[in-house]
Amino acid sequence: MRQGKNWWFLSLGFAVAGGFILLSEPGRTSTPRTAAAQVTLGPQGELRVNGQPFLPIFVWLQPVRNFDFLISLGINTFMGEGAQEETAKEFLDAAQARGVWGIIHSREENWPLKGHPALLCWMFGDEPDLPAKQPYQRPVKVPRGDDGSLNIWWEGEQPAATNISPNNWMNLTHPFLSEGKWLPGYAEEIDQEHPLWARYEVLVPEAGIYHLWVREFTKNWASPSWWRFDAGPWQHTERDLKPLELRKVHRVLSCGWVPYGQVKLSAGRHVFEVKVDEMRTAGRPEKTGQDCMVAFDAFLLTTSDQPPLSPPRPPVPRVSPAQIAAQYRALKAVDASHPIYLNLTAGFYEQFARYDDATYRRYCQATDIVGYDLYPVTGWGKPEWVPLIGAATRKLRALASPRLPVWVILECTTKLRWVSQEHLNRIGHPQGARDFELRAMVWLAMVNGAKGIGYFPHRWDPYKQCDISEELQAEMKRTNRQLKELAPAILSPDAPEQVKCETREGGPVNFLTKKYQGGFYLFAVNTTREPARVRFTLPPTVRASKVKVYDEQREIAVQRGKFEDSFGELEVHIYFIPGE
Repeated sequence: MRQGKNWWFLSLGFAVAGGFILLSEPGRTSTPRTAAAQVTLGPQGELRVNGQPFLPIFVWLQPVRNFDFLISLGINTFMGEGAQEETAKEFLDAAQARGVWGIIHSREENWPLKGHPALLCWMFGDEPDLPAKQPYQRPVKVPRGDDGSLNIWWEGEQPAATNISPNNWMNLTHPFLSEGKWLPGYAEEIDQEHPLWARYEVLVPEAGIYHLWVREFTKNWASPSWWRFDAGPWQHTERDLKPLELRKVHRVLSCGWVPYGQVKLSAGRHVFEVKVDEMRTAGRPEKTGQDCMVAFDAFLLTTSDQPPLSPPRPPVPRVSPAQIAAQYRALKAVDASHPIYLNLTAGFYEQFARYDDATYRRYCQATDIVGYDLYPVTGWGKPEWVPLIGAATRKLRALASPRLPVWVILECTTKLRWVSQEHLNRIGHPQGARDFELRAMVWLAMVNGAKGIGYFPHRWDPYKQCDISEELQAEMKRTNRQLKELAPAILSPDAPEQVKCETREGGPVNFLTKKYQGGFYLFAVNTTREPARVRFTLPPTVRASKVKVYDEQREIAVQRGKFEDSFGELEVHIYFIPGE
């Protein structure tokens, strides 16, 4: 990855065919704006501010105290007030004072800010296509299943008597719990003389041998329990019981079905008891914790030999396209001067597919700007997925109308919540993505149709709103400078003449050609970790004898309308081909 001063690039432009092309950043002002901007969508799917094309380089949900640092990295837009340090107006005022733009949530209480000079556009709530938390449904029919089995069900939070007080930190309401609640017990001290206990009355319609299943807080973290019917001998549950159909109901609490055993019962009313008198398990059966934890969601007696597993249900989005469309209409009735941005997950891409293409087309039809986020390294722990940014951007571009801008939010943090530091260390990424990986992600997005680039700098464990490695800071400065300098070309129409790319070794290489003020720009990215060599064939109308490689202090000869170049791992090259 060569860096350094560009020998042919001058401070404000460069000489091309005897002319002088100015490369500037539309939309950024040296003095604070005092009037509301007219923000529209251009014919190439680009944003236009007061008639001029504008390439947003934005960052997600940052407090004002981080603005100056991020502006030094090349950020020109701040997306999402709500860092809980400033109001929406204070957020926009700070952007106005610095000559940059702000994007705020489309909540009704923000609508009076529609005339603010720093408002670039609105944004919907983030990632509406995440699956909704559908309420838990009983996996068996009561009193008799389709297979003829008898099923007796009772709720854990409805005992006839108990000494368990639910007033502790484990008490919660969650749709993944049966009827939304459970009976949580917590104690810092516990012994056989003073156990936690609960008693239930159970009506058995027919005599028989029943399997007892308990849906509870998972045994690898909960305390072992004792159970019995009708003052019979106590039965002990072991610490290594494996739960089935485990569902997360809290950041550190999960619930699943555990087989307690078999019991022979006569027809009639019975008393079921459960008690706890031991400290919890601490992740492994042989490791004991320092407190007592238990939570009972539901109990099932069944004559069936099958576990009580819920039938699969297709996911549904937490906010549907129709709901987004309704929000869109409400805001447009108030403010028709600013577009609205909708950020999705990468669920539209086949590798992460949640819903069909028609669902995502409806999302695209319900907004003015659409985008997505995907973090291969810190989000998934898979650096090999970096090239997916190109493929995913291309897919979303295909789902949206040609005039709909597509934006992409990329990782620039050192660590997210889903991948451990140990895993990042193991894969050679202790501080998140590497510089060449971030650079590749940016340009893979651009050559595949993006018209805006965003960054996600938040870190977890410990949480910081902005934690960017020095390596990525340097890369963001370089890449964002290039985006700003080349924005007029990037946002111009695609070149009508066709450039061909022939792979000589490795590859493939993704590329995009733009015709701008008499010349061609060719943006190219190696999509693989292996070296590549390609041959570009220029249109017959182009008679250039050489191409200049932007920011690399070199040029390449053109022979018979063709030129070749080599690419390293995920390497990016940007070429300028002079016109006649």
